Amino acid sequence: SNLLSGLTGILPRSEADRLAEATAALIDGLYIRRALKDGVPNAATAIALIEDYLETKLSRRSAQ
Repeated sequence: SNLLSGLTGILPRSEADRLAEATAALIDGLYIRRALKDGVPNAATAIALIEDYLETKLSRRSAQ
């Protein structure tokens, strides 16, 4: 995936695989939750959640 490709440039392959898989699961979960609700989806909120997750995981790695 594009995400995995980008992550392998900054993380060891095993960590990049795990982070890409978790991010994909988060995206899928947000998609399913949105599909089960009424109303217009808020893409900005979903994007912010994913970005926050990635920033948290990557900042923890750089702090080690």
